[in-house]
Amino acid sequence: MDASASWDGVGSGHEVAQGAGPSGSQPGWRRERSLLVRLVFLFALAALWSPAGWSMPESGNLLRIDQAREVWVGYGVRFGLLTIQTTAGTARAQYLRVDTRLDGVRVRPVLAGPTLNARATVGQLVRDHGALAGVNGSFFSATGRPLGLLILDGQLHSEPILERTSLFLTRDRFGEPRWWIGPARFQGLVRGGAHTRPLAGVNRQASPGELVVYTPLYGPEVSVGQGARAWAVLDGQVIQAVLGEPLPIPARGYVIVAGAEADAPWPLEPGIALEAVWGLAGDVLPGQVEWAVGGGPRLLREGQVQVTAEAERFQPDVAQGRAPRTAAGVDERGRLILLTVNGRQASSVGLTLTELAHVMAFLGAQDALNLDGGGSSTIVLRGDLFNRPSDGRERPVGNALLVFSDR
Repeated sequence: MDASASWDGVGSGHEVAQGAGPSGSQPGWRRERSLLVRLVFLFALAALWSPAGWSMPESGNLLRIDQAREVWVGYGVRFGLLTIQTTAGTARAQYLRVDTRLDGVRVRPVLAGPTLNARATVGQLVRDHGALAGVNGSFFSATGRPLGLLILDGQLHSEPILERTSLFLTRDRFGEPRWWIGPARFQGLVRGGAHTRPLAGVNRQASPGELVVYTPLYGPEVSVGQGARAWAVLDGQVIQAVLGEPLPIPARGYVIVAGAEADAPWPLEPGIALEAVWGLAGDVLPGQVEWAVGGGPRLLREGQVQVTAEAERFQPDVAQGRAPRTAAGVDERGRLILLTVNGRQASSVGLTLTELAHVMAFLGAQDALNLDGGGSSTIVLRGDLFNRPSDGRERPVGNALLVFSDR
């Protein structure tokens, strides 16, 4: 079911300058039949009511947001629709508001497969994991490997790029979930005997002068280039070492690869002591990190529009023009907002990053960031597609953010 296919109107009109957030009723029926009935009502309301009114955001571009009422789609989870009038035409958006402070309500990233190098559609991942809903996650390579930060169960499997903005789920000392949006900086080292050297990255190709570590999530083995050296490490001890040939990754260990020109003074000998240590630098996070996904640029800081595309050195395909978008934000009550925007279509032109920031502010987000967009932008609810991807179908992605509601 492509819900957006039958949705052509709007709900109650708002000016972005008002900053008024949406409201919703308390959960009633919790059966799927109730969900379908309420969504049909929401779409019908949106198609019938289209008031007028414009505002002038700080960017100087005309922007008007019309909103259909949020509906409960699960315990602690609400769904809403937006029509956004821009100077370039109409854009249509869909969003989830998730209260992870409630027992049984969770959001977590999942990979497309058993390793980092896999791709699958968001719909497939929602169905396979029994999730209530999901959106696409971080930027990824052609193989599905994340481009930027990825932390799963407290373990860093991909380092941040250029300290770009990321989305973190942390736990405070009482175990309560806390969302945090901000920059991330990598630090790591390799040490053995009397020698310590900097570690450049995790689960990516090592350049000639770098040391990179590979975890089992990378795959069963690492291809080691000509002239490069590699050590398989288990419990702080080398169990196998090679020069320029593939090396299996120990199931409970890792492999350290030194590029052909890297300063790595350790011999290629089993039995020597060697270890890699890596993680995030600094101590700015509010609690223990449970998971994190990279994105960027930042859209909002403390409720104010702050688009950091230039500072985070994003390429024009992300930073400029209008496009389909996916964004995440946190409102003042600590609820997570997951938004997708249709684009590159006659019915929806997409948004610029500045427009996206204003939309997230309208929804009540205090802090927000951009995630992977374009043809990747997808939102799925109860296994059904609820947006119109610009590819005309769901694009296989490297990872997704899934929403679970156990009650």
